[in-house]
Amino acid sequence: MIQSKQIAGGSPVPGTGMATVTTAALHVYANGTTGNDTNSGLDVGHPKLTLQAAVDLVPDIVKHHTVIHLAGTFTDFGVVYLQKSVNRGAILLVDGGSAVTIVDDKSGTNYTATSSSVSTITDTGASWTADALCGMVLEILTGPAAGELRTIHTNTAAVITPAKNFGVNPTVGATFRIVRPQTLLTASSVNSVLYLGLMGVGQAQIQRLSLSGTQTRLWTMSCTAEMYVSAICSSSSLSYPFYFTDMVHIDLIETVQDPTNPGTNLSGIAIGTSGTQATSHYFADSRIYGMASCYCRDSWISRSKMLGSIAKGTRFKGSALWYCLLMDDCTFASMVGSPVIDNSTGYATTRLDSSAAHGLVLLQNSKVSVGAGVDITANADIGIEVYYDCFLDIRGAVTGTNTQYGIGVYVGSLLEFSGTPTITGGTAAVRTHTTSYSWATLISNVSTWVSYDRILLRKNPFV
Repeated sequence: MIQSKQIAGGSPVPGTGMATVTTAALHVYANGTTGNDTNSGLDVGHPKLTLQAAVDLVPDIVKHHTVIHLAGTFTDFGVVYLQKSVNRGAILLVDGGSAVTIVDDKSGTNYTATSSSVSTITDTGASWTADALCGMVLEILTGPAAGELRTIHTNTAAVITPAKNFGVNPTVGATFRIVRPQTLLTASSVNSVLYLGLMGVGQAQIQRLSLSGTQTRLWTMSCTAEMYVSAICSSSSLSYPFYFTDMVHIDLIETVQDPTNPGTNLSGIAIGTSGTQATSHYFADSRIYGMASCYCRDSWISRSKMLGSIAKGTRFKGSALWYCLLMDDCTFASMVGSPVIDNSTGYATTRLDSSAAHGLVLLQNSKVSVGAGVDITANADIGIEVYYDCFLDIRGAVTGTNTQYGIGVYVGSLLEFSGTPTITGGTAAVRTHTTSYSWATLISNVSTWVSYDRILLRKNPFV
């Protein structure tokens, strides 16, 4: 006898036991503050209280666009499994909504631009701590750019640089404030994980959420569906609150889908994923298609293939650990294609910087390219450290001044470069295990593969 779950919006699939399938587009609702699990969860006025209750309303097989609308605060929510199969052409969207929590609005008066451009906004009356706003969201309230939201890439006492340029110059007199997504997942007493294990060949996206507490994590694992993550701001102090493993397709984007019309992006929004506490992003055994407008701390990419660029205004910051970005047994798609770590027109400079750690560290057969203009600077020790049997391709004037060496290369590794890199250190531009070199020496002597202390170096013949 065929059994089936009694799930709104779904019907049993013949021959599949307990499986259910959507019969039409589906919207389900949960509010961690005002909801009730006795509610239907099928309209905004009758939301479920818990994440699990909302997830349980979604059939096993998603054949039609399905949106899980979240609001309020979900506290100590435990381990919630969102495990569904998403069919080709369907979108499963988890959305925290457009409401924001104010982080800093100048005590209710809002900040006012005393100067601006498409790439910066200034209030000379502000007194922010340098880089204290990084990873938060800048919201323009009035002026030509009103309604635009951007991840903050860098800030000084009075100037904010967004990760992506504004669509138009906000102009002098525009008002703005610092915010984060209002819908909050937080846990400090109970290990709490929103776990996404999505099968099928459709598309899934999770967007517009905040994470906080000491035990909160977003975990995607064993997904064959295309997974997109955007506009999630984490201050969770749990190691690696963003945990992406066994992903066939993972893309950290900056665009936000319209929850009333999945597949259509909302205009004026460019918010990536940001982790403002130490050890934020972890990837393993994944195919990474890109990262845009992200702010990452002590991040680790392991056993992954880079099919796109971790660029577009992304900033990697080192803190408690010994790297801004560690790449372990990683490869990129092509030695002649776009670099893995690169810059993009219309975005802030891609940057790796730390006052307490290395910049980029390559381990165990990693093969990585770094594009011209990438800023690897102010690192406490070495800008780029290349361990055994790795390949580093420098494409042009990668820049930055670091404490000891610009690049440290160890036995059995390859360093290839084109143009005139300017990444340096207080001791040397390039250091092998026995000798220091300047870029001038290397550029004048290396035209084919040449061995320096059992390190192979050459100019890139393809670029």
